[in-house]
Amino acid sequence: MRILAIRGKNLASLAAPFEIDLAAGPLAGSGLFAITGETGAGKSTILDALCLALYGEYPRVSVNRRENTPDPSGEAISIHDGRAILRRGAGGGYAEVDFVGQDGERYRVRWEANRARGRADGRLQNEQRALYRLDDGSAVATGKTQVREAVEARTDLTFDQFRRTVLLAQGEFDAFLLAAESERAELLEKITGTEIYAAISVRVHDGTEARRRIVEQLEQRRNDVGLLDDEARQAVLDEQSQLASTVAQKSAERDQHNGRLDHFKRVAAARSDLARAEAQAVAARTTREAAADEYRSLAEFDLVEPLRPLAVDLQNARRTAAEAKSRLDGLLVAREKARTLDAASATQLTDAATANVAAEDVLKNFGPLWSEAERLDTELAAARTEFNDAMEKSQQAEATLRDKADALATIDQALGQTSELHRTTAAQLKNQSDRILLADRLSDAMDLLAKRGALKQDHATATSEAVGAEETATRLQGEIAALSEKLTEDRGRRDGLNRDIGDRRDGLAGIDEAALHERDIDLQRALETLREASTVCEQLIRASADLTRRESEHTLATQEVSTAESQIVEAEADQLRDRTARAEIVPIAELADEAVSSEAIHLRSLLAPNLACPVCGSPDHPHLAHPSALNEIATRLRRRRDELDTLLTATGQRLDAATRALSAGEARQAETIRGIDVARGQVLAAKGAYGEQWPLLNDLCTKAQIAGSVPPGLDDQAASKLAALIAVAIAERLAIASPLADARRLRTEIDSLQREHDALGEAIETITRSIDQRRPDFHAAQLKATEYTVQAAGLAERLISIRREITPFLAAAGLAVDDLDVDPTGVSVTLSIVATEYAGLRARVGQLEMTLQHLAPERAAAGASLEHAQAQVTAAALLLDQRRMAEEEKARARAELLEGPRARDEICQRYSVPGGRRSLRRGRRWIGDRQRP
Repeated sequence: MRILAIRGKNLASLAAPFEIDLAAGPLAGSGLFAITGETGAGKSTILDALCLALYGEYPRVSVNRRENTPDPSGEAISIHDGRAILRRGAGGGYAEVDFVGQDGERYRVRWEANRARGRADGRLQNEQRALYRLDDGSAVATGKTQVREAVEARTDLTFDQFRRTVLLAQGEFDAFLLAAESERAELLEKITGTEIYAAISVRVHDGTEARRRIVEQLEQRRNDVGLLDDEARQAVLDEQSQLASTVAQKSAERDQHNGRLDHFKRVAAARSDLARAEAQAVAARTTREAAADEYRSLAEFDLVEPLRPLAVDLQNARRTAAEAKSRLDGLLVAREKARTLDAASATQLTDAATANVAAEDVLKNFGPLWSEAERLDTELAAARTEFNDAMEKSQQAEATLRDKADALATIDQALGQTSELHRTTAAQLKNQSDRILLADRLSDAMDLLAKRGALKQDHATATSEAVGAEETATRLQGEIAALSEKLTEDRGRRDGLNRDIGDRRDGLAGIDEAALHERDIDLQRALETLREASTVCEQLIRASADLTRRESEHTLATQEVSTAESQIVEAEADQLRDRTARAEIVPIAELADEAVSSEAIHLRSLLAPNLACPVCGSPDHPHLAHPSALNEIATRLRRRRDELDTLLTATGQRLDAATRALSAGEARQAETIRGIDVARGQVLAAKGAYGEQWPLLNDLCTKAQIAGSVPPGLDDQAASKLAALIAVAIAERLAIASPLADARRLRTEIDSLQREHDALGEAIETITRSIDQRRPDFHAAQLKATEYTVQAAGLAERLISIRREITPFLAAAGLAVDDLDVDPTGVSVTLSIVATEYAGLRARVGQLEMTLQHLAPERAAAGASLEHAQAQVTAAALLLDQRRMAEEEKARARAELLEGPRARDEICQRYSVPGGRRSLRRGRRWIGDRQRP
């Protein structure tokens, strides 16, 4: 980006509007320039205006403190608020910047803040932001947030980046130059905002060290894992083969048992399906018997089903016949109505023919009479038209006569009024003859008034300037005296600061700061290394404790595995014994069940002594003598089988529990073995790490002059020895911290006093220059006071001369000279009004005379027009009488021909001629139309 111009108003110490155009000469071609001025002149305010317009804040309010500052409105505002830059006593201010963005376009951004109603103590209003293009004036963004985001996008810089890379706040670089060598890096990071890179470097270093230690531990674990020799490897392979054969044998036994179990399950399922099928068959037979009546009804329905379409056709035919009969009845009634209407129409036709013959006879008898009447109607219409035209011309002539009479009366009235007004106005003009001077020379009077006003203003200005020059001379004399006193005071303070700086430099020379700082660095490095070694020692202690715990857990896990194996062997033996017993008793129990089944009992009920058995054919029946013995044997066998099944279930549960316990024990055993390996690796890693650190640690402790020896290895006393060394190093650092702090304090005080000394030197130079500047101003003010006093006297004499010249003009308007001092503007207006009124009155008299001269010929012409109009009215009246007599004669002849209007109407009504009062021609046309076919 590139800054083109900076503008502002009422910002801090800059009250008047200012503009710095960097795109115009001479700044545009200078390349490098400086902003210089006295302290408080507003140099930093220009840079504040630059930041304020671009980002809405500036470096002096970008602090981390949470404080408030008083405001003239009575409300406290935050020190972070950019509106705090408004000048005291101002009702508003603005900052504006023109710049070229990253896209190459020119923009103007504006920040503005105002107080309520523009008052100096008004409440602060919300700040206003705007960004728009300079080329076409189009708006880009408005509002605080939107403008800031738009500026950041077009400058590619945030406020923090801008003030660290483009604009460095006052005092930050000065602190960097005056800081000690050890503190410059920290200040440079603060100025450039690169603290994050130092933090990243520390975190990367720590992460690298941690991962390096993990890699070393893994490598140690890898080295601790050994390979088996050939004999041990062969033994493991033999054990694996034996276990594989055992697993295969057990799998075969499991498959055998699963097959038998599936067989028993299928037998039970088949028996259940058989019982369910028998029950369903019984239910079906019962349902079939209950629905016997419905089966018979269904058979009957099957017999009559073919007749259903014929029944539907019969119903449709009956409905069609009923509809046809209804339509036939309607047609018969319509036929009777048509016959009645035909008879009535024939009667009407006969009557109409008779009337038509009678009408033709009448028409033949009255034909000549109607022809004569038609001619008279035509002549009567023409006579009436001429009478109407004569009537219209007579009315127009009378209207013209009235208009001419009214015009003559109007002219006579205007002539009388104008004559009276001319006499009155001429009398007024004669009474105001003393105002002729003012009306003819108004411009001269106005020039005198303007000259008097200008001279009076110049006289007041000269008098004011003389008073101001005297006050300036007095003020400058007092300022010179005050500055001389301040100059003496500052020189005394500067001498005192020189003595204080010398004393502190002597105290700083007595402290060997460089040696103490180097010793502090050695102690710090030794302390950090001791803490790392102590951390390694603690890791070793934790790893040893973890190893002991893991070994005890491994012993317990081994005992659990042994116990579980013995339980498995015992459970398998019990299971084998119970399965063998059950296999022996199951066939006998099944035979006993079959013997006591319902079928066997039914067959035994059929046996009789000395009769052959229907099954085997033997006449001997041993079960007849003891029928309950077989039931008892079957019961005992079932009970024994159930007991064995219960024992097998319990044994299977024991075997499963023991198997799960064995798996859990083996898992814990493997986990403890892995934990033991990890713990041993950590112990070895800790010892190796300490062994690597010991030479460096010993050298650092020796270089730092720490009392005590570093333990060469990690034993039971190593932790306490390292803790003692750490305590000694901390004590040594605390011992040298006090003189180092004193040295830093003395250096800070020297820097502060030196800056104060330099500031006093600049202030003394400033005061000296101010005194030198004020002395010529003081002499110039004295000379100016004398000059303006002489000028005021000359202006007073000229005012007296103009007063004599303007007095006659004022008298003509009825004014006095004193009125000029009271209201000069009113006097000027009064003179203009009086002159204008007299000139207007004189012009009015002339206009009235011209009006009288024009009205005389107009009145003569209006009289002649009136006489001509009267002659036209008389001629129109004669013509109207003639037309009226001709029209009455035509009307009387027509009435005599038809025996009057009433006789004609009766004839027309008798023969049904429409429009009884219409002309005979229209009646005859109507009769002819009736006779046509």
